[in-house]
Amino acid sequence: MNERRRFDHNSINFRIWAYFTLFAVVIVILIWVLQAWFLNNRYESMKQVETSAIAGKIRMAFQAENGSAQELRETIRSESKNNDLNIFIRDENGFPVMDMNGNLIDDTYY
Repeated sequence: MNERRRFDHNSINFRIWAYFTLFAVVIVILIWVLQAWFLNNRYESMKQVETSAIAGKIRMAFQAENGSAQELRETIRSESKNNDLNIFIRDENGFPVMDMNGNLIDDTYY
């Protein structure tokens, strides 16, 4: 009666358990790899398209025939708030002209 049960590596229970464990590990690794690879690439391309669209809206507000500095400021504020972005307008030399709220930046900031 005190006989120890030996673990039978050839039993159907062990094989089902082993194959299920192997299958689960492969699925988890596959999901992790695909998520790390595709999610990063998709996120980057999505943000690039989104940023280009926002830049186009700001450009259109700047080039509008009857556009005023107030309309440009309002466009910058609304796009910044709606898309959770910090938008800075820079000149051709890379110096900031407007901050994320559409306020003009003078020489005291840099």
